[in-house]
Amino acid sequence: MSSSQAQVFCLPQNMLRRTHEELYHASSTHQPVRMACNLFQSSDILDLGNVHSLDHLYSLGATMKNTHPELTAYIENLGVAYQAQFVPMIQPQQTITYPQLHWAITLTKGGQTLATSYTQGQAHILKYKAFHKTPYDGRLAHEMYRKTCETGILYNHFSETFGWMRRSRGPKVQPPPSLLDILYCLVQDASVLDFASFEPWAQDCGYDADSRKAETIYKACVQQSLTLKNLIGSHALEHLQQLYQDY
Repeated sequence: MSSSQAQVFCLPQNMLRRTHEELYHASSTHQPVRMACNLFQSSDILDLGNVHSLDHLYSLGATMKNTHPELTAYIENLGVAYQAQFVPMIQPQQTITYPQLHWAITLTKGGQTLATSYTQGQAHILKYKAFHKTPYDGRLAHEMYRKTCETGILYNHFSETFGWMRRSRGPKVQPPPSLLDILYCLVQDASVLDFASFEPWAQDCGYDADSRKAETIYKACVQQSLTLKNLIGSHALEHLQQLYQDY
């Protein structure tokens, strides 16, 4: 796995204060490496001087990520069965400032199975908005986002009389992450197989080579990547690494 750096954005001045915080907690991760898996984590520089809000930025990212027809077609032809199960988890505000969506992911093909966990920031909640008309609206919205992160249920508003209210129309639960994003994380982590041992991998990823925790992560990453390689084959893994270079 190669190390990643936060992308540099040219945003309006009044957005700069919240940009790093919002983008960081919009990221998706999976265990054991928990690397960021979205448009906003890259070593490239993107000039977004015309972006007027983070909502606009998120929509731009979604648009850009949907322009990979060759990658999408290749994944569809792999024949990998994908299942995502939401994992309910209490996330009190006192101890967890930024709640996240937790998923149990299972990929199967033939007699091979890969199971892993995957986490999304609250900005991935359906119809998420980063900005609101009033502080009161913002507070209620973020309370609903936290509730969705805990239960997987989408909420419309909060009533002091009736409590949390689900949407009367549209989806009732948070949709799962796409296989495209899941495989992106797994394929990026599979670069661990390019290293002969723990020490050079740790140096490349910015870990302390004397850290036992880092070595545990390395071993888990190797095991996971070998499982992925057995699942889809060496050729498919190498081809996906090429296709995901511009993702």
